[in-house]
Amino acid sequence: MNTPQLCCENIHPRRTKKYPADTDLSRAKPMEGEGRCCSSGSLLRGFFYQRRKNMTNINQMHEFMMEYFISEKHESIFFILIGLAAVFLSILIHLRFTTYRGMAIPLVLIALIQIAVGSTVYFRTDSQVEKLELKLKNETHVYKNEEAKRMNVVLNNFTIYKIIEIILLCAGIIITFIYKKNDLIYSAGIGLILQPTIMIVFDLLAEKRAAIYLDQIQSLLKYF
Repeated sequence: MNTPQLCCENIHPRRTKKYPADTDLSRAKPMEGEGRCCSSGSLLRGFFYQRRKNMTNINQMHEFMMEYFISEKHESIFFILIGLAAVFLSILIHLRFTTYRGMAIPLVLIALIQIAVGSTVYFRTDSQVEKLELKLKNETHVYKNEEAKRMNVVLNNFTIYKIIEIILLCAGIIITFIYKKNDLIYSAGIGLILQPTIMIVFDLLAEKRAAIYLDQIQSLLKYF
């Protein structure tokens, strides 16, 4: 059985206008409603194509979002472990290596920050992701605007963090040059070199990851 073609002639067979053989069709006026169904079909195809494209972009954005927050959670675990290791090392130095007791001061102080930040990120991530998933699915434009704004703040904060870490690192290096004969201060300078160096490395990785995440928000959700 032959399936009829979907066009204006099939839908309006009685309204198909017949022209004489010698008529200049380029100047002929179409009948009222002629070609209307074809243009409507094009609009419908365009609508569904854009809808599929939007859904594809949302799904891709969801994958990038999950990848970003999983990496954030993994790094938070490393932060906690490094902080705990620094506390353990400080106790060991205090008990066994009395010459370098000064190292314990910056090691413990920065370790407390690492443990606090790592724990906060780790325990808030799951609930944060659940809320973002709902926004991405139901209020994509809200997700785009709020998350882009938040990530810009995060990237600006990384700049501040790096400046502070570089200052502490430089301070540690200067201390080791000036106070070579003072074991307590000299060893404290070594601790100031060690901890900020670790922090800078992790912050550089996190900053790069955040920049990629923000770029995906702005590109995949551009038209929302």
